[in-house]
Amino acid sequence: MREKILSFTFNTKKYNVLIHVLICMILLIYAERHVFFGVDLMDQGYNLVNFKNFNPEFTDPMWFFSTYLAGALGHLIVSIPVVGDSLLFMNIITALIPAAMAIISYWFFACHLKINRLMVALGEVLALSLCWLPAEALYTYLSYLFILVACILIYMALEKENDKLMVAAGAVLGSSIFVKVPNVIYAALIIPVVIYSFMKRRSLEKTFTTAFYAFLGYFGAVVLFIFYFAVRYGGNAYFDGIMNLYFMGENAVDYKSDYILGTFIKELKDISYFFKRILIFYLAGLVPAILLKFKKNKILTIVSNVLWAIGAILVFLWLANHDYYGKMPISMRAVYRPAVLFIVVSCMLSFSLLFSKKVADNKKLVYIICIMLSLLPAFGSNNAFYSVINFMFFMMPVFFYEIADLIGNKNELTMPGKYVMGLLLLILLFRAIPFGINYIYEDAGSNGISGTVVTGVPALKGIKTTEDRSACLTEGYEIIKDTDYIVTFGNVPGLSYYYGKEALFNPWNDLRSVRMSVMTDDLHKLEDYVNEGKPVSICIGARYIPFFTGTGEVSFDDEFTKEKALNLKETMDACGFKYAGENSLFGIFMTGQ
Repeated sequence: MREKILSFTFNTKKYNVLIHVLICMILLIYAERHVFFGVDLMDQGYNLVNFKNFNPEFTDPMWFFSTYLAGALGHLIVSIPVVGDSLLFMNIITALIPAAMAIISYWFFACHLKINRLMVALGEVLALSLCWLPAEALYTYLSYLFILVACILIYMALEKENDKLMVAAGAVLGSSIFVKVPNVIYAALIIPVVIYSFMKRRSLEKTFTTAFYAFLGYFGAVVLFIFYFAVRYGGNAYFDGIMNLYFMGENAVDYKSDYILGTFIKELKDISYFFKRILIFYLAGLVPAILLKFKKNKILTIVSNVLWAIGAILVFLWLANHDYYGKMPISMRAVYRPAVLFIVVSCMLSFSLLFSKKVADNKKLVYIICIMLSLLPAFGSNNAFYSVINFMFFMMPVFFYEIADLIGNKNELTMPGKYVMGLLLLILLFRAIPFGINYIYEDAGSNGISGTVVTGVPALKGIKTTEDRSACLTEGYEIIKDTDYIVTFGNVPGLSYYYGKEALFNPWNDLRSVRMSVMTDDLHKLEDYVNEGKPVSICIGARYIPFFTGTGEVSFDDEFTKEKALNLKETMDACGFKYAGENSLFGIFMTGQ
């Protein structure tokens, strides 16, 4: 049985095509589980507005070029007549990317590497459950899709010694830079290529040649895209835009390398508190394991298993009592620590297997890729381990495989490890599955999926959200439905898309990454539109309403945001904007009120 579960031998005759198709359909349906739910005024709506206005005149060239392929794909989708203005349709289409990753990973592990298909399917369901970002964040999910395909191509190129596949892998990695510039860090995936060549004792010339083909594809793709930008947008437009990423100033600290590294270390320190306690349990469990190793005894075996089980229960209770998975089951806090600790311990297990002579080289290659995918997303984003959690499609089946291998190992010294990994996995499943079914990003919170349909807003037809949010969106639309243009400030950029109003400029100008000079130009544009008599509505996040109405004090996150708010308020006063109403989400200001 163990050999059947763990076999990496390629033999397609053992598998029933219909069962594979059924599993893929289940993965597809599960990926689409949230299409009717949630209205996120921030990331989800912000991406949709940018897709609608995909041009360097509207979007800061810095962001336009640094997320080009994601923006181009998004623009193509929203440009579809009628349905492109529907959030429900956008949810359905964009969710196909996580679904594609789950299906591609399933094919690779279940059909090519021959890992037990149910094990792989469960791993992919868990990976989908941990996808916390809305699917409209195409620059994230499209990046993951490119990286996933590149990893699979790297494995197959090395396995088959196929230089064309290696060129293709390099080309996919190179192209990923134009989905999101920080993806340049994934060039480090050349490391598994070199390590595998050394494991196979290939000559230095052969190793260099293989790496050369990877870089050939990588730089070939980069050159082609840069040439395309030069022809399409002229001269140095791409480089001028991209260079601004490195000169965003002191205000955008969360995009700087020292901040990203510091956050990564901080989160490792946080999880180390729990890791140390579990390590104590593991080391204590080694004592009876060592006794069993040298003296097998039925009574001792029973006593040892009872002690390990009791220890695991005590550890679980201790974790529960020390905020390991939070108090609210439908929140990021519920899955964050369980997921990160599971990833860290699984990677340590993968690393230890690299030194085992019993492990085949192709398995070691998979383990190396997993280790790298557990680190690189954290350094290619300002979300640290949250980015890793969102991209578990390749890793989760491998970690499940490792645990199955561990369980099947009859060596007494592995017993404490079985209980540790089993405990971590059960806690993760216990939290991740309910999280995956119910969690809606920035919408449902701890209450899970809500069932109030938004009425009166065409773009939100068929969408359900919380009762309060539904009422706010309907009331707000009634106020501004006759205006043509909209300006947003205070973490409500999505209103432009949801209300079907043209955004005058970047709808999330309050972000620290938006330079003051850019906002100054935007405010001049606002003045011009008002002076020309064009109807403009301004929607301000509820948090900042007292500042704009002069009815109370507001605590700003930093002086930079406060300065932006002050500049906007001065422009609004000069243009004659008047308070038109507010709700628990945002307030509205219009001219002529």
